[in-house]
Amino acid sequence: MWKKCLLLLITATILTLKFLPVSALILYGDINQDGDINSTDLTILKRSLLRKATINNTVYADLNGDGEVNSTDFTLLKRYLLRKIKEFPVNGIRPDAVRLDDLMGASVNTITNRFGQPDRIDLSRYGFDWYIYNNDLAKYLQIGIKDGKTVGIYSNSLYYKLNDNIGIGTPKSTVEEELGTPLSSITKGSTSYRMDNKDEWKVYKKNNEYYTYLFYNLQSDIEVTAFMMIDYATEQSLKGFYGTPSDRLRKSYEMELFDITNAYRIRHGKDPFKWSDEMAALSRAFCKDMVEKGYFDFTDTNGQVVSDRMRNAGINYNSVSELIAKGQMDSMFVIESWMKNRSSTLLGGHEYVGIGINMESDGCVVYVYDLYIPSKY
Repeated sequence: MWKKCLLLLITATILTLKFLPVSALILYGDINQDGDINSTDLTILKRSLLRKATINNTVYADLNGDGEVNSTDFTLLKRYLLRKIKEFPVNGIRPDAVRLDDLMGASVNTITNRFGQPDRIDLSRYGFDWYIYNNDLAKYLQIGIKDGKTVGIYSNSLYYKLNDNIGIGTPKSTVEEELGTPLSSITKGSTSYRMDNKDEWKVYKKNNEYYTYLFYNLQSDIEVTAFMMIDYATEQSLKGFYGTPSDRLRKSYEMELFDITNAYRIRHGKDPFKWSDEMAALSRAFCKDMVEKGYFDFTDTNGQVVSDRMRNAGINYNSVSELIAKGQMDSMFVIESWMKNRSSTLLGGHEYVGIGINMESDGCVVYVYDLYIPSKY
């Protein structure tokens, strides 16, 4: 059944991302290189964007490490000076990044002693519990717990690293020097499951201990943007690509999509989205309708699109965008697909979101992600 569920993605122009290494010799934000970060640097950056001045060394102004100096860097510097962020999201392994691979197999007591009690507990497609740590989105973390031990770890945070040599911003070439050639498939019993994903993500196996999923950007310098580890026996126990459909699993995916998106927004110097219950109700209803009536489209069977549905529900808005997807294995995979193809939407100026998820009988997941700016009138 799972073979009938094709991976359907929203296509768009992919933003150029080229990460620069962190260096102790560079004081990012000190654009005039006077040893301090202040309003003078902000003025210079603004004048540069208006083409009224030239920055001598753009490395100091590229505050998110994407290889460009643009309005995003201006926003980051302004937020830094207003003390809304404490540092810039220039990518590379932080000197203080916490190594996580050593925690695979650790007891639940070890996890809670180190990170505290989880902020929420979700269900995974494997059947284990995800301990969600989202109080500080800059340090977003999911720890998978089954039978009192750690069987999974996920993060897209600069504050964590897979091992001493792999973290957010690590080039794919470095990953493969460390972990070897990625798997083209995973064999479970007599069935082989293809892992053909065109560099969007790759999976590696460490002996028979655990599988490592590395999520990459899709630019010329392919680099890690998130990572996940799944215990070997746990991965082997999942027959197929999807979890068993349930209301708890659906809600878990919704909340994880919300958190992971906001973790990325924080990493890129943006304010987190706010959750809208009324929008989520529309998103869920639309998603359910697609599953029950067997279609996949932005237009529902009544000929309405998201703006029509919002007006009918009495939700006033200035602007709205909608993302839909089908077939990605869970929330981690769909958000990475959207970050590659629709990052301008997820990192844009919308304020509120509503998320709806539903599942076909074989577990194939359908996702609806609605973003909007409310009208003040």
